[in-house]
Amino acid sequence: MARSRPTRPPRPVLAVVVLSLIAALVAVIPASAATGDDVLLNEVFVSHTGTDDTEFVELFGTPGFGLDGLSIVELEADVGNSSYGAIDTQIDFGPADAIGTNGFFLVGNPVGLGANYGVVPDLDIAADELENSSATHALVETASIGGTLVVLDAVHLTDDDLDPPLLGAPS
Repeated sequence: MARSRPTRPPRPVLAVVVLSLIAALVAVIPASAATGDDVLLNEVFVSHTGTDDTEFVELFGTPGFGLDGLSIVELEADVGNSSYGAIDTQIDFGPADAIGTNGFFLVGNPVGLGANYGVVPDLDIAADELENSSATHALVETASIGGTLVVLDAVHLTDDDLDPPLLGAPS
């Protein structure tokens, strides 16, 4: 009597099932920054051609993470400027501000961002709100402003005159 072999699904079908299960598991794992932080500066865009109405700061982090109690500050970083190290711009987050379900939060000018990229920022800023020369942008605890800043993340942008970064920010 011949023995019958158990039937198995064809290998391509098995591969699709396994990949689908992996994709489903990855989809439910909450996103966070590669460093494990709940929120980080992802991208800063300032000083473009024409009126600066497309400036933005993009945050990346854990979906749903509340931003209340945090601020983005921009520190003057031109060494020869009399206000070197001072806060040029401060953008405070409120109780309703949180990282979106996609892991991003966009702060920017709605006019330029809408016209050029078709996006609406989560928090609006005016045209020319951000510094056009060397500046350090930092995500900080709002309560620490006026004292020793508690910095969650920072980045330094320069206008090619080699002004050093503040707050230990990378350039």
